[in-house]
Amino acid sequence: GGASNGIQVETNHVTIQGLRVLGSPVHERPADGMVIRNYPIIREGRDLDDLRVTQCLFLGDIYSAPNHLPVLASGQGVVVDHCVFYGVKDAVVFWFSDRPAENCEMHHNLIVNIYGAAVWTWSVAEDFKYYNNVVTGAEAFWILDKEEKNSFNLSNSLVVGYNQLVNKGGGPANLGEPADASKLKLGENVIIQREGSLEIVKDPTSLYYLQLAPGSLGSELGAGLFYHKK
Repeated sequence: GGASNGIQVETNHVTIQGLRVLGSPVHERPADGMVIRNYPIIREGRDLDDLRVTQCLFLGDIYSAPNHLPVLASGQGVVVDHCVFYGVKDAVVFWFSDRPAENCEMHHNLIVNIYGAAVWTWSVAEDFKYYNNVVTGAEAFWILDKEEKNSFNLSNSLVVGYNQLVNKGGGPANLGEPADASKLKLGENVIIQREGSLEIVKDPTSLYYLQLAPGSLGSELGAGLFYHKK
C-alpha cells in the first residue's frame, strides 16, 4: 500500500530532540489488504550506529490522522527515551541489522492508547535495556522476532491495560501470533496488569498535558517528556 518517510537518518551519531510529530491525513487502510504507512523517524542502514530520539511527542488518531510507526530504526545503538506516544499504532520498532543490535535502549517513555504494539525487538541483542517505561491502553505490549531467539530484561516499568502481551513475527498488517511470554524477564519493580487505566492529564493549559498526573500511579517512574534529577 505504500509508505512515506519523515526524517530519514542515514549517517552515524544523530540525536533528534524536542519534536512534536502528528499523524497523516490519510486513511491507513483504504482497501482490503492495503496499509498506508507513515514513518516519522526512520533509519534503514543496517550497519549504522548511534541514534537517539529523546523528548519527542508523537500524536495520532486512528480515524483522522493515523501515526503508523513513529520510530523505525535498523542498526546499532538505538536509544529512545523521554518520549510520549499517544494514539499511535506502534511506538518503536528495532528493525534489521547486519548483526544483533547492541547498545539499544528504551527508557522513561510514556505510551498511551495505542492500537498496535509498544515495542518490537526484531533485531536487538540481549543487552537491550528496557526500564522506567509506562504503557497503558495498548492492543499489544511486545513483539519478538519470529524465531523468538533472544530474551530481554525489564526493570522499573509499568504496563496497565492491554489485549495481547507478547507476540512474535507480525508486520504492517498484523501483530503476529502469540509468543513465549517467558522471553521477557521481569526484574525489579515491574508491574503488568491486563485490566485498568492510568491518569493522564487532559488539560492543555497544564505543564503536564498528556503526561501522567503528578502523584498518580506510575508517575514515580519519571516516564514522559521531562528529565528528572536522579
